Order: sequence, then C-alpha cells, then structure tokens
Amino acid sequence: MQLTARDKTLFRLLCRHNLLSTKQIQHRVFDGLELTTVMRRLRKLQAGGFLVRLGMLPCRTWVWGCSTLANELFSGFASSSRTNLHTMNHDVQLAELRFLFEDLVPIDDWFDIRHIVHDALPPGLKRDFCRDSYDFKKGEAALTPDALFIGRKKNVQFNCALELELSIKASNRYRKILNHYSYKRDLKTILYVVENDHIRHAIESNARLYIRKDEYNIYTVRRQDLFKARDNAVLQNTRDGSLVRLFEIFDCRTRTDAHQAAQPVDKQVSKSGFGFEVPKASDW
Repeated sequence: MQLTARDKTLFRLLCRHNLLSTKQIQHRVFDGLELTTVMRRLRKLQAGGFLVRLGMLPCRTWVWGCSTLANELFSGFASSSRTNLHTMNHDVQLAELRFLFEDLVPIDDWFDIRHIVHDALPPGLKRDFCRDSYDFKKGEAALTPDALFIGRKKNVQFNCALELELSIKASNRYRKILNHYSYKRDLKTILYVVENDHIRHAIESNARLYIRKDEYNIYTVRRQDLFKARDNAVLQNTRDGSLVRLFEIFDCRTRTDAHQAAQPVDKQVSKSGFGFEVPKASDW
C-alpha cells in the first residue's frame, strides 16, 4: 500500500493524542476533503493494517487509533489500540481540549498514562509520575492525570497537569486524586477544565480540604468559557479564590487587545479551530 505524506501526518497525530474521531481527523489532516472521501481513506488504512477502529461515539462518529504496525514504523511509541467505550467520549473531547491549548500555548509534547506505564517521561516529570508510583493492579490508573505537559511563563519552564471533568465524581474519588497530587515535588500547577459550576464547586471544596500547601496552584475554569475567551479565559485558584487569566499563567502565542481583555468573559466571543464557539459531542 502506497502511503502519502498526509497518512504519515495522521499516524503521528494519533500517536500524540492516542485517539481521534473521524471529524477531528478530517479537520486536522484532510481539511477541504469531503467526509465520505476521508472515510474511504481511513478504511483503506484500516484494511492495510495501519489504523484500528476503536468504537463509535453516541453521535455515530467513529474513533480511530494507530495499529501496532503504524506505531512501529512511524511513531516509535506504543500507543493504545484499545480503549474503554465508557470513557471514549471523554478522551475525544480531551483531544479537542489539547488542540485548543496547542493553539494558545507553546507545548512541545503531551504525556499521559501511556508514557507513565512505559516510563517514557522526561526527567522533570518522571520523578513525580514514575510507573512505581502507581499500583495498576489495584485500579490506580484512575489516579493518573488526563494529560501532563511542560508550560512556560517568561520562558521559565514548569510542570503542569490538565484534567477534563465532564461529570461529577464522588468526594472520595476527588480526595484520592488530590491527595495523590499533594505528594508531587515538581508539579505545582494543576488545571481543571470542568463542564459546569457544580463540578467546579466539588473540586474547589475538596482541594481546600486536601491540598494544604501554599505552593500548589489548582485552577478551575468552565470548558465553555475557555473555548470562548481562549487566552483571556478567567481561571479561579482553589487555594484563595483569586481570579487569573490564562495569559497570566502561561506565555501565550497571541494576545487579544486591551479593549477585549477588559470585557467580561461572557461578552467575549472567539472561535475555536473548528470555526464554532463551544465544541459539542455531536461535532465529533
């Protein structure tokens, strides 16, 4: 089978994010082509042994991952070829959140449970998130961050965790996760992107109980606000309730003008890379 440059770009993108929906692939790799044309190419790559169909979202959109062959030939990393159907929608929306952060903030690499399991983290993160930190046989995979990355402010690097919360968890679950974070030595910045204020309040109340050290900064922001306001989105620090904008935490690629920055968040309208304001599950 003759592979094109777009095919190889697709393999690398799937390796970076682990899985993507058909529509995400269309917009990021095959922009300008009809969805039916994209599906034909994806089916050919699947038949050739390069792609794996992981499942279908409730909106009847397929989700794809790299096969072992594609990983060995093009990515050099053993990404997952199977995923939990119950968490697939979360993972697809997490990938879209990563795309947004890449548009706003310089990010060299993303790290997640795949890298933790294979001890493939950079030194700054490996000390806090080495494989030995988890007992995967006891289900501690649930304690691993959704994503890890290295942020920058005034060109100074610092370790960050990104968590996407689409539904509320039990307080005991939050207690375990936050308690696990409280023992990290090099990671002090944790961003929770939440679906609604009910989830935000649950995280904030538990963070105040179980994260007592002042050096930890746990920020919460509603997902719809982040996609609308982008680098002007307002985040709340769970430690003291203070408000800060995204560009005050990270060096951002672009900055809106001072007039727009002064507006309330709900008055700011900005578009994501897909050309709409807030991504919905049906868009995947």
